[in-house]
Amino acid sequence: MKDDVMAKLDVLIGMVQEIQAEQRSLKESQNSLKESMSTLKESMNVQGERIARMEGRLDEQSRILVALIPTQLAAVPRPAA
Repeated sequence: MKDDVMAKLDVLIGMVQEIQAEQRSLKESQNSLKESMSTLKESMNVQGERIARMEGRLDEQSRILVALIPTQLAAVPRPAA
């Protein structure tokens, strides 16, 4: 009877140890995922800043073109009729 109880305890202890190992593995995976998410967020922030700068440049170029078009049209002589 005592041997039977000890065998069952050994099985239970083994099961608990497996669960603990799986929990450690899950925590490591979770930490790795958090690091990856942090890196991804940083990348997205950098891309957002680049896009904002590009939009600013496009707006500036658009204003320049709008300002130049009437000047260029006025400088071109009208064709003789």
